[in-house]
Amino acid sequence: MAYIDNVEHARVPGFRWVALKKLHYVDAKGRKRIWEMAERIHGDLSENIDLNFNINHNHSIQNSLSSSLLSSAAGNVQKINNEDAMNENQNQRKILNMTKPHKKANGVAIVPILKSRFDSNNANASIILVSQYRPPVGKECLELPAGLVDEGEDESNAALRELKEETGYEGDVTSVSPIVFSDPGLTNASCRYVFVTIDSELKANQKPEAIPDEGEIIQVHKVQITNLIETLDKFREEGMEVDARLYSFAWGLGYGGIDGLTSLSRRKFGYPLSWGWTLTLTAIGISLYSRLKNKN
Repeated sequence: MAYIDNVEHARVPGFRWVALKKLHYVDAKGRKRIWEMAERIHGDLSENIDLNFNINHNHSIQNSLSSSLLSSAAGNVQKINNEDAMNENQNQRKILNMTKPHKKANGVAIVPILKSRFDSNNANASIILVSQYRPPVGKECLELPAGLVDEGEDESNAALRELKEETGYEGDVTSVSPIVFSDPGLTNASCRYVFVTIDSELKANQKPEAIPDEGEIIQVHKVQITNLIETLDKFREEGMEVDARLYSFAWGLGYGGIDGLTSLSRRKFGYPLSWGWTLTLTAIGISLYSRLKNKN
């Protein structure tokens, strides 16, 4: 099994968001090799590589502790008192906790679906996109709304905050993906896709006003979901670049069809439209019947 043997840090003075690392690792065939990578600097989430290294480096220690504890319990080694056994258990738990990788992603990529609560037809839904100038590619880039997860918040809260800041829209989280890596050959930056349903009937979403961070110049685009891939290609023809996560989503939607959005709308609004109207009419009927009965 391949594993990381050592990590060399090469943080460049003056760099705030990115660090460089040289990874010394052993591949699946037992050969020692070197890999250069970039890492996002973001609080305690920037130590995943070191933690993975510690897991491999301390693997033999953990095995040794486990074997010692099992042997002691079986009476195959010298007897130890209960206090010593508890201490060894605590030490083992400390090692496991210290080397456990983080389960929170660095950032979120938001898939915001705008639709009316009274319309069950996904073909009428829109997706909210953003574009901004990206210096690494030297062009405007069309993207899903996205951002970093701040300390003290989970991915769902981060998604709703970033959506409000970048687009002005307010919505509800309907689904969150596992952690994924968009460019694992270059960086360990991780993210989760967060699907958000935006109710177009809400007053807050009638005329949304974005509140971007200082220095952010973001354009908001509302795109018909059935025309997503064609719209992206049109933007590309006009000289804009498209983020890979957005284009992958558009391709997947093209292959799978918009019916895949049905579960999101059901999870947001509870029932398909027909059931909603059925329950509404039933409630009205019961109310009218009660009033007539009281009059009689």
